Amino acid sequence: MLTIQMTIPRFENGFPLPDITGEEISILLTDEKAVEMAIENVNWQADDTYFDAHFQLSINGELFYENTTTDAYGTWNQLLGATKNRGKHYVLFLDSALSDLDIIHQHDYTLQYVHVDYIWGDDDHLISRSKKMVTSAPLQKEVVEEAIRQGFQQFASFILDNDIPISPMYKEALQRHLEEM
Repeated sequence: MLTIQMTIPRFENGFPLPDITGEEISILLTDEKAVEMAIENVNWQADDTYFDAHFQLSINGELFYENTTTDAYGTWNQLLGATKNRGKHYVLFLDSALSDLDIIHQHDYTLQYVHVDYIWGDDDHLISRSKKMVTSAPLQKEVVEEAIRQGFQQFASFILDNDIPISPMYKEALQRHLEEM
């Protein structure tokens, strides 16, 4: 089973709030502060086409992949696009320093990304770097497509129902995608 969870950062004065470890504090779209944080998220962007989000993809309850993006709609659009045609689909997490996600759609789906391990010296000097490809077991077509559909519907409904001030072009596209589902 695949689950896709999207959270948004908590903002204060234009900056995502860090927790005690320095990591950004993210909240679910169902959180009572989500609408307020989403509006602040958009208001502090370079323009109204950007919306910060954190994605977690879990397989059978185990975290498989996570990443952040400054373009939640663009990431959802690419996830949806991977369900339309067979082949290898690249999912970009805009402005992320981490490896992006590949979705390989043959009969079933396989998820894949490059994991990089760094070893740092005491003086913060890079000692070594190693890369490895992380690949999921095959996932049933219906399971992947339903996880993407549910996640997108939650995001799109949140934006539209709460009149989050993103680009009218994006709002139209969100509505169109919802109607096609």
